[in-house]
Amino acid sequence: MPTVPVMLTLAAAVAILGGVLAAALGRAGEMSLVPGDFPPVDPADLTAAQVFMLRPPMAVWGYHAGACEEAWRVIARSMADRDAQIAVLREELAGLRAGPAGEAPDAVPSGD
Repeated sequence: MPTVPVMLTLAAAVAILGGVLAAALGRAGEMSLVPGDFPPVDPADLTAAQVFMLRPPMAVWGYHAGACEEAWRVIARSMADRDAQIAVLREELAGLRAGPAGEAPDAVPSGD
């Protein structure tokens, strides 16, 4: 007959294995998500140099996904805003080049 310490060790091993199995099956509850500590990207004056120098924080495997996704959202929004501004400026330039009568001039001044 096994002694008491052996029985307690076996009981502890079964309890630990049961806890590991419950955690592996997702029945032990979830860990809370904690946002990472990384500086936010400011889209107001985003320059090409700032995008080039962007170094997202490291995670266990690769880069921190949340920081990368936020940076991509900010960069995409900034580029869309600039594309819209460029389109408006091109339309205004085309209107100025067309002249007051709506006709294209024969020669566009070079600005010299």
